[in-house]
Amino acid sequence: MYKTRETSMKQCIVTILASLCLMTAAQASTPPQINSDKLATLLEQGNIAWSEQKLDQAEQSFRQAIELDPDSSQAHANLAGLLQSMNRSREAVEEYQTAITLDAENPRLFVALAISYLHLRSYSMAQAMADEALRLDAEMANAKKLIEYIEARKEVIKRAKDADMSSQTSVEMPADPPAPAAHD
Repeated sequence: MYKTRETSMKQCIVTILASLCLMTAAQASTPPQINSDKLATLLEQGNIAWSEQKLDQAEQSFRQAIELDPDSSQAHANLAGLLQSMNRSREAVEEYQTAITLDAENPRLFVALAISYLHLRSYSMAQAMADEALRLDAEMANAKKLIEYIEARKEVIKRAKDADMSSQTSVEMPADPPAPAAHD
């Protein structure tokens, strides 16, 4: 079972990386014409709305920023962070992946993506993203702490599974009930 899960996880990582490469190549071929002042304004409006807990308004601003400049890693990262704060982890993962495609050398994006994977209980993917953040910045304290947390969490899960397995094997099944006595 673990081999299958590990193989599936490796296939998933390879698929993600291949997708990221294809997206990067496609985006690099057509430079966008954007209004950087408008983009900055939309991002600022989104951040202000988010800080005021006007989450729908913040999401709208970030999505407008992405419409204006689909190649803005900051716009995708802001939207991803907002989505994660709204417990929309699957959507956050997609946006962080896009942000990473656009800024693959930013270790903070990998840490943020790792956190989204943690919320999805995808510990292997979270570990892989935290490891990549550390590869990019070996001194990144947040990545180190995150890896420690993931390893501790994996250990807790392993102990719980081991305890569950041992309790299942050590429990004796009750004997079959006695057959009803025959009445003459």
